[in-house]
Amino acid sequence: MSESTTLQFKIKHAGKFYDLKLSNGSCFQDLTAEVETLTKVPSSRQKYMVKNGGKLTKDTPILDIIKPNQTIMLLGTPDENLIHKPIKRAKFIEDGSSNITFSDIENKQPIGIKNLGNTCYVNSTLQALYQIEPLRDAVLNYDPSPLSQQQQQQQQQQQQQPSSTNNSELQQQIILVRELKRTFQNMKEKKLENVWPATLLIALRKCYPQFSEMDQQSGTYKQQDAEELFTQLFHTLKLVLGDEILRDFEIEFQTTITDKNNSQDVMIKNDEQDLKLQCHINSQTNFLKSGLANSLHETLEKKSSITGLDSTFQVEKKITKLPKYLTIQYVRFFWKKSTGKKSKILRKVSFPFQLDVSDLLESSYSQAKIKIRDNLRKIDSERLDEERELKRKAQKNQDLPDTNKEDEDADLTPSEKEELKKAIERSRKDKWINKFHSAFPDNLRKGENPSCLYDLIGVITHQGANSESGHYQSFIRDVNDTEKWYKFNDDKVSVVSKEKIESLAGGGESDSALILIYKGFAL
Repeated sequence: MSESTTLQFKIKHAGKFYDLKLSNGSCFQDLTAEVETLTKVPSSRQKYMVKNGGKLTKDTPILDIIKPNQTIMLLGTPDENLIHKPIKRAKFIEDGSSNITFSDIENKQPIGIKNLGNTCYVNSTLQALYQIEPLRDAVLNYDPSPLSQQQQQQQQQQQQQPSSTNNSELQQQIILVRELKRTFQNMKEKKLENVWPATLLIALRKCYPQFSEMDQQSGTYKQQDAEELFTQLFHTLKLVLGDEILRDFEIEFQTTITDKNNSQDVMIKNDEQDLKLQCHINSQTNFLKSGLANSLHETLEKKSSITGLDSTFQVEKKITKLPKYLTIQYVRFFWKKSTGKKSKILRKVSFPFQLDVSDLLESSYSQAKIKIRDNLRKIDSERLDEERELKRKAQKNQDLPDTNKEDEDADLTPSEKEELKKAIERSRKDKWINKFHSAFPDNLRKGENPSCLYDLIGVITHQGANSESGHYQSFIRDVNDTEKWYKFNDDKVSVVSKEKIESLAGGGESDSALILIYKGFAL
């Protein structure tokens, strides 16, 4: 049999016949992988009966046992929830045309993530987290090599975790970050048509069993809450990578607690932190800012330390440290006793592309941030003026007859002209970055936004009426074009306009913003 010959035969399992075709060089693992995909019988459960009496094992050449057009009996119980590899062969960049360049790879549209059964909440969250540059870099730079016992003890001591009870838990968290790194690498390299996060899901469900909840009727994994996953992944990153990973997301507050029946009973705390702001929604909430303001004010009932009597206290929070990346959660889900599910508030609450949170800050902190904000806006106005002038000159040159056009680069090849254009753009971009940075305060804390301005870079949305059903998607702004956005519907990626993003404010069971990710302006 020649090297190019293929072996065609049939597999019989549970009364069904499956046609198989394997190349001459195929091994036992190739056979079991194909059969697993067709029948959902895991490789570990597969046993084969061959009429000629031969035994098919991993050490036996397939062509010595199976004959052309022969029918082989397969024994083994299928697993309906089995996550298997795609039938279609993955395409790698190396397999493509020799004309592909590194710039083509860099500029290639982002890739999606395959839905492996109610896992859209995972896919949308991963796409959003990947957009956050310092978090992405920290994960990609993580050394996943196994830790020695001494290193584990040192890490646990740093994280103030009791080593006797949390060693196995920490190991699972390390595995989860290792799989997160693998997923991010696939998203960065774009060698596959899409990412299959099967091993990441296994690690996630071992760390957080709530994501393993099954639907008793369908026998499949249940839909879960993307915000809950978002929070748990930050917890994992803190455990494995340390507190440093949280610096760019930490918000600090000054909290004033006042007895409404005794104005002399006042307590001020400056030690409260959080990784996100919440937007509570009521019947009067139409805009994000009002929802945020309401969330920073609440009342509580407790005993007064002065009078010893039960009283009502007013709690007011003011921000004293703004992070580089501001995460905002729309509190859309609430527990509905009649249905036994977390139902969804469908009200439309509009959000801006540029968010100014100066009115949520402590007074003196607000004044300092407003001053920086105004300086940055002035520089940005100069930048926009320059861009408009460059566009005007380019248009003027384009409208001239060919004989009158200014072409200082006439002797350059097209590729050299393109390279020169990119170099000029990079130089111009660096110039404005340096101008923005020159306006930053000298006393800026690590992970702090220099001003009170933020630009929207990502949105996680939910379709449907409750958290256990519907569909999660993410919308991510292009790194180089603020007018261009990508919609990530699992493995389907498409370009959408800014107008589409505005429609994500809610108002029905269609896409409604659940998590907003803002990046500090001019960072």
